[in-house]
This record gives sequence, C-alpha cells and structure tokens, in this order.
Amino acid sequence: MLPVGRFARLTSKGTYTHARASGHSEFTDQTKHDVTVDMTLPGADGLPVSQSQATVDGSRKINGVLYKQLLDMEFAPSRVKHCLLYGCTTVESAVGWLSERMDDASLDVEPEGNVIIDETPVKAPLTEEEKAQKVAEMKARLAEKKAQKAEEDRLTAIEKEKERIANQRMMAEQRALAEEQKRKNAYEQMRREKEADKKAREKVQVEMAVDKAVRKGEDPHKARADALAEIQRKNEEAEARLAQPHPVASTAGVNACAAPPVQEWNLGAIAEPPQVPLWDNVRQR
Repeated sequence: MLPVGRFARLTSKGTYTHARASGHSEFTDQTKHDVTVDMTLPGADGLPVSQSQATVDGSRKINGVLYKQLLDMEFAPSRVKHCLLYGCTTVESAVGWLSERMDDASLDVEPEGNVIIDETPVKAPLTEEEKAQKVAEMKARLAEKKAQKAEEDRLTAIEKEKERIANQRMMAEQRALAEEQKRKNAYEQMRREKEADKKAREKVQVEMAVDKAVRKGEDPHKARADALAEIQRKNEEAEARLAQPHPVASTAGVNACAAPPVQEWNLGAIAEPPQVPLWDNVRQR
C-alpha cells in the first residue's frame, strides 16, 4: 500500500516519504504480511460456537434421535454429548469420533453449561415417488400461476383496448367538433364577405343612380332615395322567397300515367282452322 494525499511525494531515489513533519520521514509498507484472525467464539466445552450449537441464552442443543441411537450402542451419555456438541451429525461420524477418543478421560465428565436434547424428529429423505409427487405439485402450481398470469394479462389487454377505443372515440368527437367549428367559422366568414360585397354593390348602384340624375338635370336627392327604396324592395322580396317552404312534388299525375289493364283473351272462342293435307293443297293450286 502506497501513501496517498498531499502529504506523500516521490523522492529522487524512487521511495515514498512523508512530506509532513511528523517525527518520521520514511514510509514502511506493512500490507504484505499475512494476518490470521480467529472469528469463532469458544463454547462451554472449548469448542467453536458453530459446532457446539449455542443458542441465545447460552444453552446448546443436540440431536435427540442420534443421541438415543448412540446410547443404544452402549456409549456413555457424557461421551455422546461431547460427540454431538463437537458437531457429529451421523451415526458413522459419531462412532468414528468416539472410537478415536476411547482413552480420553475428559469425555467422561459432563459438558459444562446447559445441554438440551432436541426431540424433534429428523425428516427422512424423500423417496423417488415423493420427489416425483413434489415435482408434479410444483409444476401444477407453476402452471396455475402461469394460467392466472395469462388471464390477468388478457383482462389487462381488454381494459387497455377499451381505453384505447374510448380515447379514439373521444378524439374523433373532438375532431368532429373542431371540423364543425371550422365550417361554421368559414361560413360566417363567407357570409360577412358576401354581405360586404352586397353593400358595396348597393353603394355603387346608388352612386350610379345619383350620377345619372345629375347628368339628366334631375334632383340627385330624389334619385338617391328612389335607389335606396328599390334596393330595400329587392331585399325584402329575397327574404320572402327564402322564408317560403320548398314545394313538394305532387302525386296527382301518378294515376294518369298508370299502365292500362291487361286484356283477357278467350282462347276457347277461336275456331281451329281445317286440317288440309299438304298434297291436296298443291293439287288445288
């Protein structure tokens, strides 16, 4: 590890020294030395906590089923407790551990502290049939979850489609309203333009009538009044024509154009012509 920061600098000899006046001028790298830290805490019998199975209150548990099996094999209870507290989990490992320590007299003393014999039965390994059943149940649950997810996705898609259709309908209505307003604005603009053109034409007509009266030596005021009265009369007639309802086509002449009845012929009253042989006709001629 090299010193970093504003207090470290590289000397001309290639070694790092501290520039700060702290009582020493050279830096010694101590990171290459191996350091081993033992993180395990000893139990009441000197074994690691992981092997002695210590609980929160200082008690330690051992496997009751394995404990009874070893007692049935005529091992001393104290030795069996030491063996299980050491961490043996099977009968073979426990027998091997006890056999190696037959001459150890310290195992005849009961372990220190509270040792609890756990009577909880150990679950036996699953058979092939049970494994197959577990796998089948898991597959069934996965299939059910998959089907449920597919149904949720389908319902979500339906809701999204409904929302999309509603949004499209709303946008179409808004576009229709915008188009209608646009048409109304265009019609109103056209109406104002036509009204302005009409007033301009009426003004020109009045001026032409006054100019004509001036050229003829007549009263221009009377000509202006007559022209305005004529314009007003024409406007009233146009408004009256617009106020009248449209004529409806009459159906009076429909019957007159109907086809004549079909004449019935009495075919029984027509006499049949005599049957004359062809050769007799030729001789008669």
